[in-house]
Amino acid sequence: MVEITQTANASLQGNVLFYSRPEPLSAEVHAKLGLRRVERPFEFAASSHVVPLTVTEFPQAALSCPIVFAGERYQPLAVMGVNASQNVYIGEDGQFQQGVYIPAYVRRYPFVLAADDAREKMVVCIDRDAPMLGDLPDVAFFDS
Repeated sequence: MVEITQTANASLQGNVLFYSRPEPLSAEVHAKLGLRRVERPFEFAASSHVVPLTVTEFPQAALSCPIVFAGERYQPLAVMGVNASQNVYIGEDGQFQQGVYIPAYVRRYPFVLAADDAREKMVVCIDRDAPMLGDLPDVAFFDS
């Protein structure tokens, strides 16, 4: 997990699984940025054997994998593999096996919300190192 760090305009806090360089999404900084298609869209999750779940996901997730409750706060987790660093549901092609439930935590990548304590609001962040982000996108974040 990587901690979202302080920026010039906001103090953001939190830890996020999968994200190596999270930063607040900004029209000024990311004007040309957007999403592009990649061949291995879920490769970022291939080395995670557990993924956080929300309660609303339990019925669908339980059809594909065990659900455990871990830590002091009993965080619900989808067990995606027995061995650490191995998600058995993602193939070498970077795709989930057909019919396997993909947790929302995985589907939202490269986006994440972070708390901006100074402004008392949530801020949309992106993982700047995500392979599906680029300056020549298929879908731009902002109108030019």
